[in-house]
Amino acid sequence: PQRILAASKQRQLASASPPLSFLSEVSKEIVACWRG
Repeated sequence: PQRILAASKQRQLASASPPLSFLSEVSKEIVACWRG
């Protein structure tokens, strides 16, 4: 059970990191456009 929980946690982190990196990239673009 613990192994399964750890695997699901890793899966959640892996699925959560792309949106976070995408958001950081978008925020960088917004700041760059805002600064002009």
